[in-house]
Amino acid sequence: MTGHIHTPGPLRVRMDDRWPFDIVTVDAGGNKVFRRRLPSHSSSDRTASDAIAGVHLPEKCRDEWAAENSRAVADEVLRAAAPDMLVALGAARKWIEIATRNLGLPSAETLRVIDQAMANATRGVL
Repeated sequence: MTGHIHTPGPLRVRMDDRWPFDIVTVDAGGNKVFRRRLPSHSSSDRTASDAIAGVHLPEKCRDEWAAENSRAVADEVLRAAAPDMLVALGAARKWIEIATRNLGLPSAETLRVIDQAMANATRGVL
């Protein structure tokens, strides 16, 4: 995994409190790591919750846009959790390796899969 760069955690997600309500991922120091424009919104919205729910969008498309907005927020929450999940995966790999060595369990394939997942995660491949 050496040579790969990833953003260390902890990260958190917030929404800008003014239109267009960008979804922003920040590090522990409050520095912006990633910014994503809310996929759909209305300039009539006064809160991020209204923007996500599509409150001021036409009724015929409100549910579709609200679902897309909710997915966008969920995607960013998952992105923010990725560094912590990478650390947890590394810890799990160490325990599997110890159990394999001490108990003679055949887990070479499991370790290979974990190593591949960790390599993909550090390259940003999900």
